[in-house]
Amino acid sequence: MSFPSLNSLRAFYIVGKHLSFNKAAQHLNVTSSAISKQVKRLEDILGAPLLLRDQQSIQLTPKGVLLYHQLDESFKIIENAVESFNHSNINTKLNILCAPTYANRWLIPQLLSFQQKNPRLHLTIHSHAEPEFIYDAEIRFGIKEKSRFESQLLTKESFIAVCAPELLQRAKNLADETKNFLHIAYQGGRLSIWEKWLEGSHIQIDLKHIKQSGIELYTLDQVITAAKAGMGFAVVDQRMILKELKNGSLLQFHPHQVESDYGYWLDIHPEKVGLSKLIDLTKWLQEIHVAKPSE
Repeated sequence: MSFPSLNSLRAFYIVGKHLSFNKAAQHLNVTSSAISKQVKRLEDILGAPLLLRDQQSIQLTPKGVLLYHQLDESFKIIENAVESFNHSNINTKLNILCAPTYANRWLIPQLLSFQQKNPRLHLTIHSHAEPEFIYDAEIRFGIKEKSRFESQLLTKESFIAVCAPELLQRAKNLADETKNFLHIAYQGGRLSIWEKWLEGSHIQIDLKHIKQSGIELYTLDQVITAAKAGMGFAVVDQRMILKELKNGSLLQFHPHQVESDYGYWLDIHPEKVGLSKLIDLTKWLQEIHVAKPSE
């Protein structure tokens, strides 16, 4: 039996990953017809059907599933072998799509330790998704795992209530200040941060007043900036305002602290799972979140 070409094996592997000839063609920058011919040639060489095709879908046959998993392991071994060449004049690129507030207030201030531990990795942090670009990993704000990605929760938000020093006295009568509550707009509504924090604070406020009033902003960074400027009162993730708490530009006006249902997730693209550079990134992110935050 003649040995199949690497191109035909790669073509089948990408089709199996996406279950689509069109997506595989886009990924490999060839035509759908070329992909179809390569897979057919592979089936002829192996003497067995690998795909079940109809007008609406593609499925792997039992032998196709077996070959796909074997190729998955093999291609990861090849990619890791290439990455293992750690010469001083070679940098491995690592592209991360990252939630802006997390990047600005938590990730970037600690990047020096990442560079010291991983000098061969050239890290690029993106704040906005580019169409058709496959990122190695994404750090996003959310409530659950991302479908088809390898997801793990890095940290959940831990909320405290803060204000600028000049508003500290007014915070004692918080029920009169609902029009000055700072809110984060999210997916057509508001994050229910204030409601969750008030549940255990023993402060009596009609929740209707919270939903119908206040100042709406679109990022946590904007809320923090507004709070520092004395625009109002905010409930924010303590980890994101360590600097402000230390220098006194924001003050915690109530001892109650509550964990959010939301947090920051690390999502690794299915084509990148198992790569050494992402293993290094994951390990470092876990370390900085386990360690006590530096103030």
